[in-house]
Amino acid sequence: MTEFAYIAADEEGKERKGSIHAEDAKDAAAKIKAEGLVLMELNKVSIWNRQISLSGGRKAGPRELAVFSRQMVSMLRAGVTAADAIEMLSLETDNKKLKDALEYVEQHIKTGEAMSLAMTRRSDVFPEMMINLVTAGEETGKLDVAFERVAAYFEQRSKIRDLLQRALTYPAIVGIATIVVIFVMLLEVIPNYARVFESMGSELPGITLGMLAFGDFIASYWFIIVGVILAFVIIHKVHGRTENGRMWQSEMALKMPLTGKLRNKLATSNFARTFSSLISSGVPMLKALHVTAASATNEVFKKAIEHTEDEVAKGVPLSEPIKLSGVFPPMVSHMIKTGEASGDLDDMLNKLADYYDEDVSVSIETMMTIVEPVMIIILSVIVAILLAAVITPMISMYNMMETL
Repeated sequence: MTEFAYIAADEEGKERKGSIHAEDAKDAAAKIKAEGLVLMELNKVSIWNRQISLSGGRKAGPRELAVFSRQMVSMLRAGVTAADAIEMLSLETDNKKLKDALEYVEQHIKTGEAMSLAMTRRSDVFPEMMINLVTAGEETGKLDVAFERVAAYFEQRSKIRDLLQRALTYPAIVGIATIVVIFVMLLEVIPNYARVFESMGSELPGITLGMLAFGDFIASYWFIIVGVILAFVIIHKVHGRTENGRMWQSEMALKMPLTGKLRNKLATSNFARTFSSLISSGVPMLKALHVTAASATNEVFKKAIEHTEDEVAKGVPLSEPIKLSGVFPPMVSHMIKTGEASGDLDDMLNKLADYYDEDVSVSIETMMTIVEPVMIIILSVIVAILLAAVITPMISMYNMMETL
């Protein structure tokens, strides 16, 4: 599907901005009209304009949605009506996009519309998974329980995201520092040392000549190097927007030496937590599988879940297509099969989600303990080579002076 950015007007004439995925512009316009909006402007989102968003404001992240949901639980259980609770929370939030969406939902709830329906019209802010949990909560009369599950889900997603960010911060800082050191040494320090020794008639050793040649190459052809990197990034982005490209990149991501297993665990954790939250809230299994597939970020897992949905629709037990997919760890299909046999599938799915959430956290922490010493070793080797290129000429000159 293609992503389209749109500007539309609601029933009250208020301007609404957002994005929607559709087969083509005609399909996108039909979906926007079905939401009760009058389309004013529609543009296809491309690699060139993706960063220039028409939706205005920063997208609400897992932490903000978790805080909002947790506050909704407290207010609903204190006897505050849903409309009043949303009105109060919209005044407190700092995220403009979330604030606008909450105001929109509040206005429509006060006209007698269901909260889930109003949230559906702001799907650019509220994920489909969240909307389905709220729908289930409205149908069962347990809206507070639904928001509690939403809060638990996004709290866990936020925790994992924070762990990943912390794991990547150290390598990023060390990597940037290493690049800066290399450029300074190659373009300034080593050439200056070389000129001094050449003026004194000293013959430069091979390692210094090699570093000089490398530095000259960077200085002379930096624009080509930058161009190649930019071309690679653009090709990667464009390729990733095609169906075959997304599948190939997803397959490669799962096969990466250090991070492949972690990505597999992350995708499994996301499947288990999303699916268990939906099933526990009373969402029908086929609908839960559909929403879970839509939330999957890895194309390999997305296709496997979509195939599972098709098989379950034919009457096949859930555990069988999960097992035959070859994507999920064996324990997933085994625990699901056990839950199916015992008639306690939702409880088994919750245990599965808890296990893989913990497994992901441990794997990230383990990766951090491995990455730090590896980065130190790599940096030490680079610094040693650069120092050798500087010190070796000095040693050669000292030895030459001793022979005189």
